[in-house]
Amino acid sequence: MAIIKSGILSELKGSIGNITGRIVNGRNILSRKPGFRKNNVSVEVLKRQDKFKLSVSLGSAVGTFDTLKLIWKTLAPQGMNYFSYLVQSNYKMVGDGVLTNKNIITPYGGFPIGTDTNTISSTAISIVVDALTNTYDFDLETEVSVKLFALVYLLNPISDQAEKFTFIPVEFESQELQLTNPITFSKSLLKVDQVIFESYSDHKVYAALVTLDVNNNPVNYSASICIV
Repeated sequence: MAIIKSGILSELKGSIGNITGRIVNGRNILSRKPGFRKNNVSVEVLKRQDKFKLSVSLGSAVGTFDTLKLIWKTLAPQGMNYFSYLVQSNYKMVGDGVLTNKNIITPYGGFPIGTDTNTISSTAISIVVDALTNTYDFDLETEVSVKLFALVYLLNPISDQAEKFTFIPVEFESQELQLTNPITFSKSLLKVDQVIFESYSDHKVYAALVTLDVNNNPVNYSASICIV
């Protein structure tokens, strides 16, 4: 309710519309009511932000592997840098707040690989890649060795002090490329990575093979696999 004395708005106590009047030290002070800003950040917007953050974090982790970074750079569409290509390729496969089994660390189009016997622990990782016979027409004169790259995705932190998720990149020693037998890649984790690993209750491992020439330059790469 507003009270007006001796003329229009000459002395206003109360409110009219979005104008409020009050008497301070004998003076009539008029001011606009403080507005209420509506929060326009919807659930869908927050979900998109989380998906983008996960895609960017995954892209940054993949970029720690120089060989994979070079492959993404080589195959990025004209006018797009490798990082944008990597993030864009993964964004649509991110779930609600988590990466899914469909996320990738190598571009589409890689040769298929499989794995059956794996040991993933806080101290070491051992991944056995199935024999590569009939998976691709490799040039064994050029492709002389093969290397496995793995990205350990850790989620569901045990402590409130830990980040919601993190990554541990693991680059295995290269081995001679041979096609008829399974290839075993094993590596112990650094002490600092062991501590990080044990700070989370769940994990996934994204892995891919890269064949190399005599100068350790990448020749071909596999599709990404997810080990849970």
